Amino acid sequence: MLDELDVFFGDATVQAAQLYARLPRPADAEHWTLDGTVRGPFSAHGRTLPSTLPLVDGGAGPTLLGKATITDPCFWTPESPGLYEVRLRILHDGQEVATDYKQLGIRRLGTQQRDFRFDAQRWVLRGVDRRRVTNEPPDPVGDRQLHAWWDLATTVVATDPDDALCAAASREGVVVLARLDTAGESWRDELRRLAHWAAVGLVVLEGPGAEPESRLRQLAPNVCLVQSFRAGQAVAPAPWAQAVKVEVGADLAEFGRRVQACPLPVIACRSLTAPVELPAARAAIDALQRDLAPHGDYAGYLV
Repeated sequence: MLDELDVFFGDATVQAAQLYARLPRPADAEHWTLDGTVRGPFSAHGRTLPSTLPLVDGGAGPTLLGKATITDPCFWTPESPGLYEVRLRILHDGQEVATDYKQLGIRRLGTQQRDFRFDAQRWVLRGVDRRRVTNEPPDPVGDRQLHAWWDLATTVVATDPDDALCAAASREGVVVLARLDTAGESWRDELRRLAHWAAVGLVVLEGPGAEPESRLRQLAPNVCLVQSFRAGQAVAPAPWAQAVKVEVGADLAEFGRRVQACPLPVIACRSLTAPVELPAARAAIDALQRDLAPHGDYAGYLV
């Protein structure tokens, strides 16, 4: 039952943010309710004064839905990664039958025309594929190991990141761009899992199966969904895509022409020829941006 629990935020302004917990309603609908508490904010980068708020059942509807209103919310940003603890109860005829605990960050990361916007400011994504970084510690990843990424303002690009990485990045304030293969049967469950983490601001869906999926926004209401295109491939975004990741080939001018008509934020991607230490990888991002500058100013750069 709890496998299908979604915790997410809705409208979020500096005055108030709406937080929701949603679960498919069982057959005997009128006998089930959902409630709990929301406590926070907590931040690894500063002292906060947390408060506790009720999460109340939303009443009749197609799903069980708990709602909480957070006044003067603390938004999750790399500078101040504020987190809220959500403790949930599922009740049948008023009797508690299940509980759950999740952490949520209210992250105002979205798109506006061809740009990313983070907390109302233009934000340029600069990311490194974690597999191409030497001297990376083995999993599980801790907060201290991610501090170098935070210090260099670098997004972690990770294929199917596990909960240990997502949790540490959420606490430390490191944005994660997750790569998810849609070829298998479980990718929808994986998308739901990733969407719960504050650090996972973007998910690249790669492989077949994503285009006809009509429930993507339900599965990941607070995540920017990115479509991937290979070098030389025509850039034709699917209806679900909010941004595109496009590989850069040898002909930089051709890349500029290929993405020129794309109405979405473009993330330029160029693979490193060999694994390097993180500072060198971060320098390679700047080199990619300089190389592409004559052909366009893009929303993000990955190596």
